[in-house]
Amino acid sequence: MKNKQNFVIVKGVLQPRFNFPKNKEEALDLSIKKWEFLVKYYTKSRNFVHDGAANTCGLCKFHNCICTHCIISVITKQVGCTGTPYPDYKKCYYDINSSYKDLLFYAKQEVKFLKSIKGKQGLKNEEKI
Repeated sequence: MKNKQNFVIVKGVLQPRFNFPKNKEEALDLSIKKWEFLVKYYTKSRNFVHDGAANTCGLCKFHNCICTHCIISVITKQVGCTGTPYPDYKKCYYDINSSYKDLLFYAKQEVKFLKSIKGKQGLKNEEKI
């Protein structure tokens, strides 16, 4: 069976192609896959792509964008993705002086950050009700 592509870029915007995550662990895995997809994209392309924000984030989808329930907010003790590399990625995307290399750097940092979360307390494999 062929691996399903979880993301696709349409008109410069990352779009999700995944089913709703069943639990926190699956949600985190999808979030990691999102940023790995962007890293792979920026190693081959110099074009900027909008990351799709919460629409393409497995954790945001799982928590219905209620950040206070997200493992990232639990760990950083901040709302949203503040305290992660994401705000720097977003800032670079909108900065006319940034390059695709800057976006690649922050996408790699986000992958590293998200992978560091795996196995941490608060990421119990709970089913969404």
